[in-house]
Amino acid sequence: MEDEESNDSNIWELYGLKGNPFSINPIQVKSEKNDMPIEGFERFERIDRALDIITKRLKSESGTRTVVYGKTGVGKTSFVNYALHCVENKCVYAIVNVKHGWTTKEFINNTLSEIFNSLEKVLDKKTIKKRLQTYFKLLGYSVLNYASKLNLDDVKKIIGNNEKNSIPIDSTFLEDLFKSIAKQLYTEHGKKLIVVYDDLGNLNSEEGEKQIETIEDIFKSLRNGVFIESGAHFIFICDTKTNFILRGKQTIRDVLSKPSIFLREMNKDEIIDVIEHRIKVMRKEPEKSLKPLYENGVLELLYAIYRGNIRDTLDRLNSVFVSYASGKPITKTEVIENLKEETEGKLQELDISHKPKKEKEIINYLARSKKEKVKNGNIASKLKITNTEVKRYIEDLGDIIYQSETAKDIYWTLDPEIRWLIKNHYLTI
Repeated sequence: MEDEESNDSNIWELYGLKGNPFSINPIQVKSEKNDMPIEGFERFERIDRALDIITKRLKSESGTRTVVYGKTGVGKTSFVNYALHCVENKCVYAIVNVKHGWTTKEFINNTLSEIFNSLEKVLDKKTIKKRLQTYFKLLGYSVLNYASKLNLDDVKKIIGNNEKNSIPIDSTFLEDLFKSIAKQLYTEHGKKLIVVYDDLGNLNSEEGEKQIETIEDIFKSLRNGVFIESGAHFIFICDTKTNFILRGKQTIRDVLSKPSIFLREMNKDEIIDVIEHRIKVMRKEPEKSLKPLYENGVLELLYAIYRGNIRDTLDRLNSVFVSYASGKPITKTEVIENLKEETEGKLQELDISHKPKKEKEIINYLARSKKEKVKNGNIASKLKITNTEVKRYIEDLGDIIYQSETAKDIYWTLDPEIRWLIKNHYLTI
């Protein structure tokens, strides 16, 4: 592992960089050594408008509940982290990585766990212990084993271990504890509590209706006791499909602050600006000019393949440099060869050569269609098969074709790399 990290570092040193400018990891409020620092977040007019909305909310005295949504890979998490950076001195923030299948109780319990992890960065453990004792005493609870879920090693000492006096922990207690923490942070330290949920769409299950029930249950249960009465700020990061679910239920919609923040895919100029800014920030010696990393036309080529998806664009650049870096600019030919090699490997794993003829026809039809999203019925009509057969064939093709995030009807989209290679005659299926 150390050798791999060393080799990776050597790649960027060839170009006068201190680290990887093409990392797909979200930019963090606090970065590790050689990771992309928060300054690597590129601001342009559209992003500044969105930042103005969210930072004003996060600085307000009353609590807010903001949804930040958009397609996967447009930079939602980095955007939210930059917003936290803008208000960092006035808040304590906790980032909750939402997991599949959480119940309401698990949702609030994991929220509290991340809050206590964040408090450890602001308050010393002794102070936290005293606070916990106060909270539990005021709330009238003695709960065995609770703090082990809060990631505090000596929490059992704080709350006692008398099993006879302990009672089963329930959501009401968790909500009361949350409100106590949020209010005391503000009254005693002048800091607002901000809780970020990333990604709310992870509550999803294979059955779409199950997701609706789970999200609605959580919001219904926590609506007053946590989301409104606590005075804390909440940020919900999700995809467009999950946002449609949130807005489609009045019990949820009424809780949310308006407007939600939509981050669309970047245009070509924005993609180029973001990448060039990241390279500039990662220079080893800022006063020196850099060797060119890629020849003219490379970023335009990547935009033609991935459109405004910054994550996929960065991922391809990283892959190309790992394969071809020599200190010379990367060429368009190298990008295409790298793309072909990885795509052919993916199709080989799928055993595409032995797939039914109709499945191959679906791939080619989607690749050559003028529109990236194609309606299920249009595929059925063109190939003279039923709507059900279209779905069955596509399911057999794994993740190279995916259902588009559309509120009505069923639309299918082919993997953009496969689509571009077929359309430009670099790949035949």
